[in-house]
Amino acid sequence: MPVSTRPQRTHPGISSATSKRRKPSQSTKPIYRIPQNNHLLITTPGVVYAWDTLGVHKIFNSSRQGILAAKASKDGSQVLAVANSQVVVLHDCKRDREESWGLSSPDGHFRLLEYTSDAKSLFLSTTLAGAIQCYSVREARMSRPGEEHPSPPTVLAVNANAQLLISASENPPVTYIQNVNLGTPAHKLEPSASTTPVVVAGFHPDRPDIFLLGFKDGTLAAYDATKMARKNGVRMDVNSSLDMEGQAGEISSFKRLHRTTNKSSVGSGYSYTTSEYDQSVSPVHDRGVGVSAAAFVPGTLSTAVSVGSDGQCHIVDFADNGVVLKTWNLHAHATSVAILQSRKMAGPSRVKTDQPDPQQEQKD
Repeated sequence: MPVSTRPQRTHPGISSATSKRRKPSQSTKPIYRIPQNNHLLITTPGVVYAWDTLGVHKIFNSSRQGILAAKASKDGSQVLAVANSQVVVLHDCKRDREESWGLSSPDGHFRLLEYTSDAKSLFLSTTLAGAIQCYSVREARMSRPGEEHPSPPTVLAVNANAQLLISASENPPVTYIQNVNLGTPAHKLEPSASTTPVVVAGFHPDRPDIFLLGFKDGTLAAYDATKMARKNGVRMDVNSSLDMEGQAGEISSFKRLHRTTNKSSVGSGYSYTTSEYDQSVSPVHDRGVGVSAAAFVPGTLSTAVSVGSDGQCHIVDFADNGVVLKTWNLHAHATSVAILQSRKMAGPSRVKTDQPDPQQEQKD
């Protein structure tokens, strides 16, 4: 059976991509396989790259420079989700080398994509609504959207068991947490650590109820969803809690860990102001944002790494009211962080990691 050269329509706005069958005269160069870990996905308007220990590899390109977001599946199935402002393409990287698509994005609207760990579901934001939607890859259907945000969501995070989802928008600052398995209404978080918008969110890879939030003023805080779900000392489901405000569930926080001044501490003789850049760019990539990226270190209980627009990188531990373990200057503005897990120790749940090795993508 010949392989179709056209995308098979799976749902309005989502296409399942197939590639042209290789001709005998074509190169037999081995097809690059996206690693399940220890790699960084770099998304530009025209090309999606995978950066691993062997180098940088081009895995997708758009002839019309319209790529707004890309996420690789986490189960090794080699399916890459790529979005412009109107369409999400599910591209099978096993079928061919990078494939060119005419993805255009005339409005430049920011898009969010996030796979579950088993790659059975894809969470995404759309230009039609201010809510996060869930697309079932297996059933090829869209589920009921989540809580509506007053402005387009700019932050999205899903925990390891695909049970909890965090979404946030900036104008006004609104952050929701929801148990997507139960399908119950989302709860609005009003953390006391900061009143500024949430710009970064992430769950612990080994402890699915623990998550961190990074704020626009540079504050970084960690939370325990199970403690949010307690009333009169009795444990309840996270969506049954009536106490979701203030310090409920907060483990600890670092106030203004990263600076948000117009001038950066990226190095001697180098500075910049936000006015030098296009103000229409999403606030997630705004150089005035305090926390640019943050992630928990696998194999640890409460250690995390954060980078910011001030050029600083911090390793922190949220235990014992929070302590900064190490700080250094990157001498550049960092927009992302990936932590390489080196090796496992003997035992069912303990993982030993060497010095975290953040890979930072620097904006041009």
